[in-house]
Amino acid sequence: MGKVQEVLERAQYALKIKTTRLLTDFAFNNLTIGKAQMFLENFTESEKYLTQAVDGLRKAGTQHYLPWGLLARAILYKHLKEFLKSWADLDEAREIAEYGQMRLFQTDYYLEAARVILAQVEIGNPNNQFAIIEDGLEKTVSKPEMERLFKEHVAQAGELIEQTGYHRRDGELEELRKTY
Repeated sequence: MGKVQEVLERAQYALKIKTTRLLTDFAFNNLTIGKAQMFLENFTESEKYLTQAVDGLRKAGTQHYLPWGLLARAILYKHLKEFLKSWADLDEAREIAEYGQMRLFQTDYYLEAARVILAQVEIGNPNNQFAIIEDGLEKTVSKPEMERLFKEHVAQAGELIEQTGYHRRDGELEELRKTY
């Protein structure tokens, strides 16, 4: 709704008053602040809060919430062009989502992974080799392989959106489909 500053102030206030002892509450407030800072392009602050959010969700033992933090931080790393870090967070989020049968998070993974591929290919590489992380392993892939992965990720996202009714992601999917 465009009220980033208001959201930021509320989350900062919630952290400041410490009315709860739940680690998840602190983690979600850090996640909110980190996302707001990213939106405001305060990337150093964003990374600090998103890392605190991910760490807090881990400490709280709330693996079912962890993909939110990992996906947000993956977006930040994409903006920072730290693609291996982005892939590491994406891969962990994907693994949790698949294991827990969290299909909406799986959809979010496929959409964001496709955007990371686009960002990497857009920047380019002199030898047309790109590093990704898949199933916990760092891999080097060619530009044609990246394009194939992009199409596969977009197709997977589309299938999951149809199967789950997660149509709030339709606009993002269409935007990606127009790319290739």
